[in-house]
Amino acid sequence: MSAYVHNWTAIMAQARALIRESSASFWTDALLLVYANEGIKAIAWRVGGYRTFTTVTTTALTRLVSFTGYKCLAVEYDEKALIKITPLQLGHVPLDGIYPQYWFEFGNYIGIEPVPPEVYTLTVYLASIPTDMTTGASVPSVPYAFCGMLTYYIAARALEQDRRFDASAQLMDIFNNDLDFLSMALLPNIPNGIEDVRFR
Repeated sequence: MSAYVHNWTAIMAQARALIRESSASFWTDALLLVYANEGIKAIAWRVGGYRTFTTVTTTALTRLVSFTGYKCLAVEYDEKALIKITPLQLGHVPLDGIYPQYWFEFGNYIGIEPVPPEVYTLTVYLASIPTDMTTGASVPSVPYAFCGMLTYYIAARALEQDRRFDASAQLMDIFNNDLDFLSMALLPNIPNGIEDVRFR
């Protein structure tokens, strides 16, 4: 027996079963796909369900370095973790040389302490923005365990469009409750050390 695959075709069929419209009549496939991609982004944003790492480079004499994602989780220079600080700690932390030693998050930027006098390459670990599904074979770019709850999100948004608010709210509650449960059960939940978690 083959494993079940949560691709867009299967997710859409499940969502259409919930809204009781087996083929596109009121809700088009394109509209349901928009709702599915919204749901994927909601999962990634709320629980950090899509994590990546990338490299960024500093600019000489510039403290801030931009990144693309929802949240920066950790920063490394030369395979050594930088220590996370708050902007209020700038100038008040002990420094050992001129290379990057501390970091803080500021919007879609990370700040480096001390200010880099030259160009450095940093490895940045991110809760990232997932890619959209586009075809029937597309698979959501969030962990497998979170894929099944997308049907509730899609159906809730579709029913909201049809002004069936009570049914929409019930399905959105199922989505939110599943998301809360799975995020506590499956994802790392480390109160004071999330910066130390690596995922390569």
